[in-house]
Amino acid sequence: MNSTVRITKEKGRLLQLLSNGVVELRCFDKANDRVWSGLFDDYRWLSQAIKFAMRGGWDVYHTQNPVDLPATNAKLRPYQKTTRDNQISCYKTLLIDMDAKEPGSDGATWEQIEAIQDSVNSVIEFLMDNGFAKPSLGFSGNGYHIIYNTYIPVTESKKIRDLLLALKKRWPAVDGVVYNPSRIARCMGTTNSKGGQKSEMLVLSDEVTDGKTILDLAKRLTPVKKKTWVRTDNKPSSGKWVDCGELLNKFMEEGMFIREGDAGKYYVLCPNHNQHSSTGETDTLIFWDGERGSFHCSHDHCQHLKLQQVASIMGEGNDIQTS
Repeated sequence: MNSTVRITKEKGRLLQLLSNGVVELRCFDKANDRVWSGLFDDYRWLSQAIKFAMRGGWDVYHTQNPVDLPATNAKLRPYQKTTRDNQISCYKTLLIDMDAKEPGSDGATWEQIEAIQDSVNSVIEFLMDNGFAKPSLGFSGNGYHIIYNTYIPVTESKKIRDLLLALKKRWPAVDGVVYNPSRIARCMGTTNSKGGQKSEMLVLSDEVTDGKTILDLAKRLTPVKKKTWVRTDNKPSSGKWVDCGELLNKFMEEGMFIREGDAGKYYVLCPNHNQHSSTGETDTLIFWDGERGSFHCSHDHCQHLKLQQVASIMGEGNDIQTS
């Protein structure tokens, strides 16, 4: 693939996003533990900001759906409030993120990436067989982004979650938690600091998949829901359990879910964040590996908070069982 075609496809994807509305560019300066961001509706300003971030060696992401805030079209700034779910006007993108299994600290190996390529093709074929249009396809550095243009109201976020979870059951490489409206994704053409792989658009499609087609498939694939209880202590006699899946959903609904990290880490806003003197992207997290769950906030006055207490604060207290 020559560089002219690659750049054209990546610019085309950014222009698609800008045609939908305002885009937030969010960049992670891991060396200095800073998050830089800006709001754009003009490609010239957006491309300049991306180049600035790439010169800094930052990980560059952007929102997938239109932000209901005015664009500043200015240089990236640190320590700004980033976009929340309640600031997204609608879904214009369905993102299916498929990462290689358990990428290490240096990112995924080519062997791991190649191992999921058949699954990526199978997902695309399955969805096209169910009425989906041709998607765009991007290489993220650790896996693939399958991207569908669509229109879905933000009130349908749970159905998008159900669809991703149903796909994950068939193809484990599918990320089941990238459904919230303000979800960010890697900016194609930028380098993934974990492993140093450069992302790129492989296929750019302007076809649109009807939102009803997506929601109907979600309904057909959704089984009777089972609880995702996890033990929150190491004392079998106490039997303290919390439904981590529903708790994370609650954080997403409240616009307090930030992003998924590595190895079962989910970064969120602390329920007491209004009492913090400052709030960083990685200050607070829920750990959930499917069997165990815990909560951690870096602020001193929140050190006592346990997962059961957080569930009660977030209104999920009925999902706590003690036997």
